[in-house]
Amino acid sequence: MRRMSVYLRNAVLLVLTALTLSSTLIVAEEESLVLDMSVQTKLSSLMKDYKPDKALTRTTERREINNRGNFGKLVYEQRRAIYKRQGSGLWAVVSTAALGGSSGSAQSLSLCGLVTLLSATVSTTSFDQMISIPSEKIFGYFSIRHSIDWGRRLRVMSFETSANNICAPAPGAEFSYRVETEMEIKTSGLLGVTKVATGVDDFSCKVSAESRPANEIFPSLRGDALFTSCERFAKSGAKAKLEFAFLRDAGVYLLLSERANVQTTKVHYEEVQQTE
Repeated sequence: MRRMSVYLRNAVLLVLTALTLSSTLIVAEEESLVLDMSVQTKLSSLMKDYKPDKALTRTTERREINNRGNFGKLVYEQRRAIYKRQGSGLWAVVSTAALGGSSGSAQSLSLCGLVTLLSATVSTTSFDQMISIPSEKIFGYFSIRHSIDWGRRLRVMSFETSANNICAPAPGAEFSYRVETEMEIKTSGLLGVTKVATGVDDFSCKVSAESRPANEIFPSLRGDALFTSCERFAKSGAKAKLEFAFLRDAGVYLLLSERANVQTTKVHYEEVQQTE
């Protein structure tokens, strides 16, 4: 059990040098992000027979985002991630992302790509504000560049699942799980605030009855994949549908799409690497 008592910072040290990250991310207080012993105990039983033949190492994604507030205009996020399976069987993930005037870095600890257990994210949003200054009968206009720094930390406080093999699902399997999380969000500047919220999400998942070639997701992948559909029901009443591909050789889920009430995200993989 002690091996799973790992701080988020320690879990990603081996992969930090592979991506250029904001220094804010790695000097923040991630050391306080550690899983409660009750969560570790449940994860330990799930991980005892988790021994994938291969390991996912890197992905490059292009995420197509359709938000109702954009009135049909699609926006695209570019994301790069590096994966490292830990001795506990959990996955450390370090990523960078860019979307329009925003960019950010994240590090997380994941249960086979399906459940984010711990995460720390920093991002910067830049925008121009037009200012007008009256001068006699004319107005002079100029823009001021603004930046807002965001920080988000997430920790799973409680985890329950109906099955012990969610990280190695069989074709046609159905399973459910519940996650209780605590999330802290900070913003910088004169209007900087810190907010802490908790949430409870229930997930119900169905695995495809037949496996498909993994190279349908990305040409270089070998082995089989199981397409998995999950529905998320938040305590707040919000709902979402998520589609995954479970890479059987690597023992990890890759997100394919997420559809919620106001936004749909489709993930296009431009690079997927795994060990031979």
